[in-house]
Amino acid sequence: MNLVPEGTAPETENLTRGPHPAEPHTRGPHPAEPQDPGAVDRLMADIAEQVGTVHGMVLCHAESVDSASWTPRWKVFERHFAVNTRAS
Repeated sequence: MNLVPEGTAPETENLTRGPHPAEPHTRGPHPAEPQDPGAVDRLMADIAEQVGTVHGMVLCHAESVDSASWTPRWKVFERHFAVNTRAS
């Protein structure tokens, strides 16, 4: 199944296909030390070298909730929002 619309720029085709079967390990992981000021620049350069231009990134952080059913939902939301905000 091809999910790329007709006339879409060629570089976006990889978004739906994933890594080439002959190159299963070429797209990650890319470790970086968050406290190193130059880590982000090196990380982005490394990724750009491997996959080309980066058009966007998705941030996905999680906060596991192990609370009783009587815990107010706003408290759960506050914790989840705090984790996402600080991690971004």
